[in-house]
Amino acid sequence: MADFLNHLSCWDWFSFAVALFIVDLMLATGVLLWIAIAAFLLGLVIAVAPAIGWEVQLFLLGILSVVNGIVGKQALKRMPRRYAEQSLNAPESKLIGRTFEVFEEIKNGHGRVRAGDGVWPASGPDVQAGEMVKVTRVEAMKLIVEPVQAHK
Repeated sequence: MADFLNHLSCWDWFSFAVALFIVDLMLATGVLLWIAIAAFLLGLVIAVAPAIGWEVQLFLLGILSVVNGIVGKQALKRMPRRYAEQSLNAPESKLIGRTFEVFEEIKNGHGRVRAGDGVWPASGPDVQAGEMVKVTRVEAMKLIVEPVQAHK
């Protein structure tokens, strides 16, 4: 084992990085990604300075992994969340801002709206069947709507 460690080359680190990346893709954890990036960067360092001993190489791998993890976590925090993630368990939130036809007259604040291939309970000002309304929010699986004319 010591003989293998004494002869680590940049290609060993590049191969290790690719293997970690593939395993991370299969596990979908995202944790091994930072170590894979560190191994790739270490491979670049070893390509420039191949005389670095294995002890220093493993130390650098540890340091680069921690730094990549911290920097990566901070970068991911600053990235905006994708809409699909925000509405994963609330598909009705995709209806907000869209315009639909009133299916059953909204009277005294209650009616029904045809949204896509379904009919949803709706609440809002009085609107005749067949008129268009815009969804402003969703409360307890009920669409809160306003007439489209209010936006002109």
